[in-house]
Amino acid sequence: MLHLMVFQHRGHVVGSHSCSHPEWMAKLEPSELLREWTESCKALSDVTGVATTTASVPGGYFSTKVAEAAAQAGIEVLFTSEPTPAVQMVGGCMVLGRYTVRRSTPASVVGAIAAGEKWPRYLQTAAWSLNKAAKKISGPGYLTVRRLILARVYGH
Repeated sequence: MLHLMVFQHRGHVVGSHSCSHPEWMAKLEPSELLREWTESCKALSDVTGVATTTASVPGGYFSTKVAEAAAQAGIEVLFTSEPTPAVQMVGGCMVLGRYTVRRSTPASVVGAIAAGEKWPRYLQTAAWSLNKAAKKISGPGYLTVRRLILARVYGH
């Protein structure tokens, strides 16, 4: 518990990412979505001793019903994978996009995104939009290709 308090004191947030990390969160039924958020938040709260009210959608498959279930589970802030500065409220839950920072992302790009510079944000939005279109067009085939690529990259 002391270790967690140190994280919180330093501004870190412990949040849910669902209980089973479904590959396509937005395709789950509302009852399944509620279970994913509720069970995950309860497990984290049991460990931390603090209510878990922040979450992030696994796999980037966001939909309004994902946010509605999150709100119903007591989540107050939900991050999507969409690179956008827009904020929306869904059932009392604040839904925020996020920009991706990887090990290979230059510090100058991270700084430019944080400073609100448009060009690096546009690039991420364009890449995300292409990826989103590929997911929509290929459906479950996208997940198969993604698993193969990740297995090759990470040697699994």
